[in-house]
Amino acid sequence: APGWAFPAIGTTLRGAFGNGFRAPSIYQLFGEFGSASLKAEKAISLEAGIEQVIVRDRWSVVLTAFHNSLTDMVDFDTTTNRFFN
Repeated sequence: APGWAFPAIGTTLRGAFGNGFRAPSIYQLFGEFGSASLKAEKAISLEAGIEQVIVRDRWSVVLTAFHNSLTDMVDFDTTTNRFFN
């Protein structure tokens, strides 16, 4: 994750972005409890943070915020005994 340091004031800013996917396994698609209509899971992750040095470079305070979004998650339904999105 990239970061930007401002040594004169003891502050560092950070940020990150990521995305990915996970295809359903062959078992989830075609196994005994499978469903051939399953879609791939998709994920997006965002993160931003700030670090402030205090007490003569011996202590620092860090604040980080993040957001994760997952769509078409593959799960198992125990009522129907099938995988679903």
